[in-house]
Amino acid sequence: MIENHQIVASLYKKELIEVKEWLQGDQLEGAYTNKILIIYDTDQYELEESQRKLLENILKAIGLQISDIQRLNLQHQEMQQFWQINRVYQPQKIIGFGISPRSLGLVVRAIKYRTFSFQEIPILFSDTLAMIEKEVSLKKKLWVALQQMFEIKK
Repeated sequence: MIENHQIVASLYKKELIEVKEWLQGDQLEGAYTNKILIIYDTDQYELEESQRKLLENILKAIGLQISDIQRLNLQHQEMQQFWQINRVYQPQKIIGFGISPRSLGLVVRAIKYRTFSFQEIPILFSDTLAMIEKEVSLKKKLWVALQQMFEIKK
């Protein structure tokens, strides 16, 4: 008996990938209790130590730890489309460092350091961690944006 996915697969020449395979391939780093997804795009598999420390400090300022979030490096990830990421990780908030909406397959106009919602998920795009690390003015812009996103009283 031919199953539905076999019929669909026969219509396409390329191999189809089932979403459940992504769940098996991507291990969560921490508890991911707050469902905050941090997305960046770097050549290196891991963040440089100074950038990781900056990220830890950013998270500390908003009351989180590395174990509360999930990090996703687009260059070392098969899933790169918003719908895939949303389906697998089901984030409640997304912060993108050095990426654009287009890099997630979104056709929306977003302004850096200004939160917007897409499918009821607050999303914030900013410059790369390396740029933020070097420029105090970018750190300030990020802090203001994070205060708004996480409703932190000044």
